[in-house]
Amino acid sequence: MSKKTNCSSQIYNVIKTTHQNIQHESYIGKRSIQQDRYCIFDVDIPNLKNGKGILFAVMDGHLDEGHIVAELVARQLVLYFRRSLKLSNGDIPHALKILFDNLIELTCNERSGTTA
Repeated sequence: MSKKTNCSSQIYNVIKTTHQNIQHESYIGKRSIQQDRYCIFDVDIPNLKNGKGILFAVMDGHLDEGHIVAELVARQLVLYFRRSLKLSNGDIPHALKILFDNLIELTCNERSGTTA
C-alpha cells in the first residue's frame, strides 16, 4: 500500500517517485496510540557531494509518551540531516554521527524516547 507521508510540512506522494513498493503496516497492541512514525524525504543540496537522494527513517517510540518523542524527531529529522550533511561536506557516515548527536541533544530531557 502506498502512503503519503505526513511527518513534516513536506508531503511526498511516493507513488509518483520511482519507489513504488513502499508499504506500511502497524499493530497497536496493548497501547491506545500508535507510537511509531516514519518519514520519506527528498534531499537535494546543490553543489554538495552526496547532496541528492532520498532519506528514509523509522522512529519507534517507547514508554508512555514515546509517540510525542517519535513525532518530534520525525518533524525535525530532515532539517537536522540537511544541516549535518552540509557540516560534514557530504560525508554520509560523519553526517549520520552529527545527526544522531543532535537528535540525542534534542530529546535528552524527554520522559520517553524513540529509536531512529
